[in-house]
Formats: sequence, structure tokens, C-alpha cells
Amino acid sequence: MFRQKYEYFVTNIKLVDSFFEDSFKTLVESGKPFSKCGKCRRYMKLVEARPQRLYCPTCQEQYPVPSAKDASVRLHGEHLCPIDGFELLYFHPAGGKLAKSFAFCPHCYNNPPFEDMRGRHPGCNECSHPECQHSYISQGVLQCLTRCFGGRGTLVLDPQSGPKWRLSCNKCPAVVSIFEGASKLKVMDRCEKCGARKLSVEYKNAKTSKLPDQACNFVGCAFCEQHNLGECVNFRHAFLDKEPTIGGSRGTRGNRGGRGRGRGQPPEAILQIVTTSPQAAGVLEGEELEDKVEERAVEGA
Repeated sequence: MFRQKYEYFVTNIKLVDSFFEDSFKTLVESGKPFSKCGKCRRYMKLVEARPQRLYCPTCQEQYPVPSAKDASVRLHGEHLCPIDGFELLYFHPAGGKLAKSFAFCPHCYNNPPFEDMRGRHPGCNECSHPECQHSYISQGVLQCLTRCFGGRGTLVLDPQSGPKWRLSCNKCPAVVSIFEGASKLKVMDRCEKCGARKLSVEYKNAKTSKLPDQACNFVGCAFCEQHNLGECVNFRHAFLDKEPTIGGSRGTRGNRGGRGRGRGQPPEAILQIVTTSPQAAGVLEGEELEDKVEERAVEGA
């Protein structure tokens, strides 16, 4: 009897498919051409239904992509991954300047190429490729000021954050806002004094410039020159130790009146980090360091 049922379903499977086609689309038909596959060089389709993923009709392979509420995935220019030839994409979640955006390769995201990237879904900001212009080797500016993950965290330039440029840690939620309003920002060679990477900054005109004397260009270490740059370098969110809460701040059961973002580390830890980290030397000195410690003391009260 069961054999007869099986043979009946096999014989009439097309009838079942026709019923489903009235309400559902096949994976090949769903989505729209989005980015090029590194294997066949043809366009993959972005399937927006959860879980969001890319599908290559030619190779018949799927590549899950990062997703979050109100987040978007878009092309990262016309850049290609030097490892596998896939077009790079850019993930941008909701949350404004505290959102952790990053570029990523669909293939590397699902198949990490290096040992230090395995065990998670890494973006280009965690890639250790020595020659890729999108890896943290090329775009990393300095060690995270919280010295997260045993000092392995790196503040990396967010490539599409302009004109509200920011350095985001590739391990923790720490963010440093830099040179808001600049039209161009580029990571240069290392500073001989503190070990951080120098930056090349360009403003369109003096009206939009926040540089001293309304200069339109700056090339140098933003951290050694921080006392001269003023508001161009903002450490307000550089000491977050947990993910910020995006949305309302009314709190939930067991967490009433929750804050909108992480409290940061206690003043003693901040003082130790800034004074002992060689890459953070010159970032906060004198009165600025005392103000930062007092500010965190008030928040922690």
C-alpha cells in the first residue's frame, strides 16, 4: 500500500508543483539581479525573504548575508574580493552613527579564508589579507581604546560612513567619530610617535570645514594632533562595552529605564587603558583626561 502511495505521488508530483506555483515562487524566480558571482561571473539574485540571502541560478548556490531589523544591504562600489572575485557588499543596520556597518564578501562571509576568521561570519573589517585595500590591515587606524578581546580589537575606518566619518571597532561596539562633513578621508602610513595610522582629510570648502582656521585639508595623525583639532575627533562613544540599545529607552521587565547606549568602562579602567596603551598615547592628556574620567564617574553614579 505504501509503495502504491509513493508511486502515485511521484507520478503526480507536477500537479502538486502547479498548486504551489499559484501562491509561491521558486528560488530561481524570486529576487532580483544584485551582484556578480565570483565563480561564474554572472549576477546573483538577492532573496529578501527571511533569511535574507544571495542565490546564484547558474551555480545553484546560496550565500546567506547579514540581516537585522530595518537594515539594508547594498553594493560596495564596484570592488571585487581579491581572494575569490565576488563583488563586495555593504551591510548597514539601523541605529545612526552607533550602527556597526561593514563591507563584506558573500563568499568569505560564509567561508572564512583565514584561520583567525573562522568560527564566525566576518566582514572585511576582520579580514587579515595583507594586500586587500578593504581589510583591517589596510583600513585599521589604531588599537581599540578599550583593548577588547585581549587587545585584538582594531578601530577600522567605516568606508561608507561619510560625511559623518567614523572609526568602528571590529570586535566591540566602540566608535570614534572623526572629521564630520569631510568630502574625502583616506588612511595613510603609520605615525612614528604613537603607532596609529595617519589620515588624509579633505573638505569641499571653508564653510563646511571644522579644521582650525577653516582649512580645507589635513594630513597627519589625528590622535597626536587631537588637542589642536578640537571637535574633529570625538571620543564620546569610544568606551562602549556593550551593544547600544536602539529605539525607545523605557526599558523592559527587569531592566526598567534602560539607557540608550552602553555605560562604558569604570573611570579606573579608562584611566589605565589610556595611560598604558602605546597607540592611545596623546589621545587624551591633561585636562581632557580628567574631564573624561569625571564624565564617566557622573554617568556611573
